[in-house]
Amino acid sequence: YAFHYIVEGRLTFLCMADAEKRRIPFVFLDDIKNKFIATYGDRAQTALALSMNEDFGRTVKKTMDYYNDPANDATAAAQKKLDAVKNVMVQNIDLIMER
Repeated sequence: YAFHYIVEGRLTFLCMADAEKRRIPFVFLDDIKNKFIATYGDRAQTALALSMNEDFGRTVKKTMDYYNDPANDATAAAQKKLDAVKNVMVQNIDLIMER
């Protein structure tokens, strides 16, 4: 596993994910950061530690569920489609070369 973090002002947003995955954890953290700042704004700078856990925990869970679902990874889906097109092109080139 690896820890990924983003620092925004005096706030640090941190998550732990599989070490080989780097893009999705940072997209997740950026989304959480934006939701947190939109919800709490400047209040977050002076809040007590863990005082927003109960309220914001539901948002974190929903966001984690979203980013853990492979169906929501548009980049991976695009890569799969690109690989499929590449395979068809290679097959077509092989057929042309055989003629």
